[in-house]
Amino acid sequence: MKPVYEFLIGYLRSQFKGEKFEFDKTLIDGAFLSELSFAAKAHALIPAAYSALEISGVSGEISEKFKRSAASAKYYQTVQKYTYSQVSALFDENGIDYIPLKGLILENLYPESLMRTKCDLDILIRPESLKTATVLLKENGFKFKTSGSHEDVFISPENITLELHFSLIEENRIGKIEKPLTDIFKNAVSDQNHRYLMKDEYFYYYHLAHMAKHITTGGCGIRPFADLYILNKSVEFNADKRNALLKSGGLDKFEKGAKELSFSWFDGAPYTDTALDLEDFILNGSIYGSRENQALINQAQHGGKSGAVFSRIFVSAKLLANSYPALKKHKWLLPYYEVKRWVKVLTDRRVGRYVKELKANSAVTEDRRQKVTKLIKELGIDE
Repeated sequence: MKPVYEFLIGYLRSQFKGEKFEFDKTLIDGAFLSELSFAAKAHALIPAAYSALEISGVSGEISEKFKRSAASAKYYQTVQKYTYSQVSALFDENGIDYIPLKGLILENLYPESLMRTKCDLDILIRPESLKTATVLLKENGFKFKTSGSHEDVFISPENITLELHFSLIEENRIGKIEKPLTDIFKNAVSDQNHRYLMKDEYFYYYHLAHMAKHITTGGCGIRPFADLYILNKSVEFNADKRNALLKSGGLDKFEKGAKELSFSWFDGAPYTDTALDLEDFILNGSIYGSRENQALINQAQHGGKSGAVFSRIFVSAKLLANSYPALKKHKWLLPYYEVKRWVKVLTDRRVGRYVKELKANSAVTEDRRQKVTKLIKELGIDE
């Protein structure tokens, strides 16, 4: 592991365990700080990096940049909290049931909420409430941005992104893992007014399912592993219920491997072979993965370079149905939607992205491909 990652992960571990943070200061030079700046941004850990630098007694221009970035993150989090209070009040007043997701829950489990920043606000509502919620949001200054297979995205008057989910079924990428998330309100409990909270085992399951989805598209960064550690250390839970749900959705192998890495990073547990391989994959990307990782996954799932290229040219009906829902009922329309997709690619100025993907695909070595093929099989996400 590179020193910058030892620095970031070591700081988080010290905070989780209530220990003094210590790091070899002789390693902290200009090159280290430059690399730390890139890594902290890539993994959404700017406030953590600044706190670690402050504890280490580091000063100077780059330290000041971290300080300003951390202050911006704190301000952004404050505005996010204000926006969430607006949305929740709006939904409560108008009888719209909702469930806060992801960081809205997780940030409250950390020693300090700023240790767990979030990119946007994720809220789940019942599908039948979407039309009413959309009208209310627009009436209150929110601007509609985009619509997807499972969420509509809005921008608040304060420029905060709200992802309004009406389903937790995202892309059906991996086997049956999303089946337990079909009707999550049945597995949530009323909290106050119209706010519901997922039962622990379903929140835990959803977190892992979301991690697995991101890993199959190139990576998820350090933060979800910190979340996983927190969910195993800072909340009360019924292990039997968690395990039964994980097994029912085929996520038991993934949870085992992800937890092994999480506990190696944040609890000092010995590394397993799977944890070492997963670490190598995760630290080769960011919270959004990397093109190299995406190419590795595509080749691992499709038997090599030619199979990966073919899979990008001709997308499976299951994945294409996320963009064109009519395919779910009318599979005979697949050729039509394949052509329609490529017309969109060619006219939407995304050709450059696909060229970069092809270059990344050709750069993959056989050794790396075999390593990732073995990893995703061990994690049970090779379907």
